[in-house]
Amino acid sequence: MSDPSVAAVGAPAYIGLFLLALATLMDEILLTRVFSVTMWYHFAFMAISVAMFGLTAGGLLVYLWPEAFPAARLWPRVGWCTLLFAILVVGCFLTQLCIPFFFEISVLGLFTLGLIYFVVALPFVASGTVVALVLTRFPARVGRLYAADLVGAASGCLLLHLFLELSDGPTTAFLVAALGALAAIAFGVEGRDRRLQVTGLLVFISLSGFAGWSMVRLAEQAPLIPLRYVKDIIETSSVYEKWNSYSRVRVFGDATRWIKPSGWGFSPIFPPNVRVRQLNINIDGSAGTVMTAFDGATDQLAFLKYDIVNLAHWLRPQADVMVIGIGGGRDLLSALAFSQRSVLGVEINQAIIDIVTYIFGEFTSHLDRHPSIRMVNDEARSFIARHEERFDIIQASLIDTWAATVAGAFALSENGLYTLEAWDLFFRRLKPGGILTFSRWYVHQRPYEMYRLVALAAGALRRLGVARLRDHLLLAKTPAPEYTTHPLDGVCTLLVSPTPFTPQDLEQFASVTTALRFDPLLTPHATADPFLEAMLTDHAFESFLAAQPIDLSPPTDDRPFFFNVRRLSDVLDPAAWNTGPVFLLTALLGIVSLLTLGCILLPLWMARPAERPLAHWPFLVFFAAIGAGFMSVEVAVMQQLMVFLGHPVYGLTVVLFTFLLSGGLGSLTVPARFEAFRPAAFRLGALGFVLIAVLLGWPRLSTALVAASTPVRLGVTVALLIPLGFFMGMPFPLGMALAGPTAGSLAPWFWGMNGATSIVASVLAMILAFGFGISRALWFGLGCYVIAGLALFLAWRQITDRPVA
Repeated sequence: MSDPSVAAVGAPAYIGLFLLALATLMDEILLTRVFSVTMWYHFAFMAISVAMFGLTAGGLLVYLWPEAFPAARLWPRVGWCTLLFAILVVGCFLTQLCIPFFFEISVLGLFTLGLIYFVVALPFVASGTVVALVLTRFPARVGRLYAADLVGAASGCLLLHLFLELSDGPTTAFLVAALGALAAIAFGVEGRDRRLQVTGLLVFISLSGFAGWSMVRLAEQAPLIPLRYVKDIIETSSVYEKWNSYSRVRVFGDATRWIKPSGWGFSPIFPPNVRVRQLNINIDGSAGTVMTAFDGATDQLAFLKYDIVNLAHWLRPQADVMVIGIGGGRDLLSALAFSQRSVLGVEINQAIIDIVTYIFGEFTSHLDRHPSIRMVNDEARSFIARHEERFDIIQASLIDTWAATVAGAFALSENGLYTLEAWDLFFRRLKPGGILTFSRWYVHQRPYEMYRLVALAAGALRRLGVARLRDHLLLAKTPAPEYTTHPLDGVCTLLVSPTPFTPQDLEQFASVTTALRFDPLLTPHATADPFLEAMLTDHAFESFLAAQPIDLSPPTDDRPFFFNVRRLSDVLDPAAWNTGPVFLLTALLGIVSLLTLGCILLPLWMARPAERPLAHWPFLVFFAAIGAGFMSVEVAVMQQLMVFLGHPVYGLTVVLFTFLLSGGLGSLTVPARFEAFRPAAFRLGALGFVLIAVLLGWPRLSTALVAASTPVRLGVTVALLIPLGFFMGMPFPLGMALAGPTAGSLAPWFWGMNGATSIVASVLAMILAFGFGISRALWFGLGCYVIAGLALFLAWRQITDRPVA
């Protein structure tokens, strides 16, 4: 009987693996989108870990029960497992949509969360079983097979973006499952299993047919599978809904009803008889805004002058204004209400622009056609870096990132607008005397967002060489909670100028806040908050912030976590676990550590005596190290490049795609056997060299290209990722090629360890980024590859008596 490890693998098998990897990655990142809608953004981060857990479990199943997959029936078994994956994708997706989610630290909350994640992990167990079988049963072909796996995953990045643009989350799940059925058909052809081919074809036709029907209904705004439980509430019907790869935008309300205007920062003297027609817009079920009916008459917009977010307009009449995030057009209308000279709205989400200007254009009077208004679909920081236009006011009102992009779900809540580097750019685009105004929520008992916003402004001013910080800052908030109904108490607005505010500015600020009964918290001559007084003492700024029990330091591009004020030490502090991200990281760290320990101990306990798994510990260390290294580098590089490129779509269609595709090409270059250690060491050495070059060169390169055009920045990104991904695609097939002759039966265990340490690394990389910066995660990844190199050297010494050459 021929050795299956060197048996030929036909084209259908490569096609099947390609399609399975494509569908698996699409399902994984689709879940990050859906979780961001149905739960909260930081639970989208957990979807990555759950998917990798399923893939790891599949590898362990192959190792512990090899008799379930005999060589004679390998491809049919692979095909039926793949078809099971396709069915589970749809079944488990629909099941988790029916489970209400309660975000609370209680038995019920933890059980609900555990149940959801158990359900969604099942398809990945089936997929992981197939991938482990294919990659470990043919070590002589592992380079090409691993390449098919990575290239398929890379293609899934592009296809998911397309599917979400054309449909919605539930419909995309059916399309992903249909691709899984195609993969099963391909494996059926490889195994000459007629029954599998026919069954797979029937499943494919059924899934595709349902998806087609669903897309027809979506065009009529009548989805077949509407989301029911969103953020622990039952969602009402929508007027309009649109998905894309970084948001789900929903419009709801009654466009004919005259109501009291919705607002978050209105004055207590707001006229009680004002009525308008409004529709509500929310993004991923949490970030909300309103769209106000407008017929072109600006006198009907006078009510917006009572909103605290518009304080800057009182100080700078006849201004050129830039609005960051147009939402439903509220800030654009505010500029019109104050008769400003011009207003430019920069909106990252094309779906929102389409809603305001096209879908509901009659309702909003087509704001894009107003002579004073311009709109641009771009990320604000990226746009402002590439354009020299200057403004009297740059306004950002309650801009949140409580959503997860499909490529950015590794992060908990990073935002490139709230960093020192971003504010440097904003200052440079202000005219002399210009004002940068940011509004945030004010929580009376814990005004941490307000404190950190002031710290960010102070840090940015210090970088300009400003000595007297308070001369450049004005801060006010809405009145005490009894005047408001919002659960976050109210809103505060900060005005910052690179030049000192004039006496006329201060007089106008005092006049407006008094007339509108807003509470001034900070002016050059007074402060209502002793904490702010102490923070802004020039000689004690940094030492004062360092002494606080929470992290109020100004965020940077390397640590862009504005909304997370907990320190790294809080992960080990039970008293801090009541905060979502800290609790999540703490729980995840414990879970994945136990999982990794189980991946070591369970196979050792159940191993067959002849295998002697511990005798091959260098290979175990090698595969564990490259799993941790790969994930750490991937997480860190994606976060840095998403800030550099600006738009979240690029994270999926450029960064992740190029990274995985070049990894597949690198895998293709790995030979089936190594006659000497030096060629293997050269590959790892080249990877280390590229990583060091990225670590040392990227900060300067990104700074030099901050104002470059989008095509140039995309070209630089691709040029950076190709060599990095190319060499990172080599270690896994390299290790399998070396382990095959002496430890081939342990290959599924090695695959499982690789996946388990990838999960640990995804959490550790996030903790390192929180505590020390994203670049530290890159250094951690480099350290993992150094350990892998040492382990590979010891493994070579074990498997050959020849000297290292």
